[in-house]
Amino acid sequence: MSYSSKSNFALQYTLGDVLTVKDGVRCYPATDRENGNRYIAKVHSFPAKPSTTEAFLLSGAFPNIEKVNAYYREQARELCKQAAILNALSHTEYFSHFSACQTEPKNDLGYDVWLLSPYKRSLYTILNKVKLSREDIIELGIHLCRGLTQCREAGFIYVGLKPQNIFLSAKGEFQIGDVGFVPISSLPYATLPKRYSTIYAPPECQDLFSVISNNTDVYSVGVLLYQLLTGGKQPESIKKLPDSVDKELSTVTMQACAPTPAKRWSHPRDLEQALTDCRKLR
Repeated sequence: MSYSSKSNFALQYTLGDVLTVKDGVRCYPATDRENGNRYIAKVHSFPAKPSTTEAFLLSGAFPNIEKVNAYYREQARELCKQAAILNALSHTEYFSHFSACQTEPKNDLGYDVWLLSPYKRSLYTILNKVKLSREDIIELGIHLCRGLTQCREAGFIYVGLKPQNIFLSAKGEFQIGDVGFVPISSLPYATLPKRYSTIYAPPECQDLFSVISNNTDVYSVGVLLYQLLTGGKQPESIKKLPDSVDKELSTVTMQACAPTPAKRWSHPRDLEQALTDCRKLR
């Protein structure tokens, strides 16, 4: 791995073998050498790969290496701002927090941003072992909608929702625990960052030149509900739910992940109410 010889993380924490590597982001199990507490260390590298720098220079996007490095530094700062937003929202029960965020220059060019989180099981891990009941799925959907509403009230829309970013707290509640915040004020012209172009992002946002829709978060919850109602595996596409899913919950879920923004719920609060109504039916 690449870090400065003065890395505080490297000195304070023992890192295990890398868990995942994707798009310049590496995740490691980390143990505090002083007290033995366990964490997950997520390292975002800017640039994600060395060839990026050469491409910037050859294309003329930046005139020299100093300007390229300044761009990487700004990317690192923006990520730290994202971490600060998550921590500000963690005073609610719907978001977890980062225990630490640290930017470190690489030995050659660019920066690593270390994000440290207390070790918790993710929804992704849980789905590999158990199948949630109808009641549990509805409760999770309601809880996520309330969190996304809190996020909107703080001035942001969350675009990073997926099982890997949802964690089980010590109190047994699921919480959003990673970056992915976009200012609502920027929606008329903001495009979805490439790292969030997953199946949980709506079709209209997959185009690199399309702006983020104002109910992107609703779509993400819809796909997640769809996934949970079809056995827990990430769906390759969204089709009709199986007949084993009751009509009311099926209708709510399919409206949430409708391919056309105008046909979806416009706000997480609306989806929350629809799920609450489904809960009352049983």
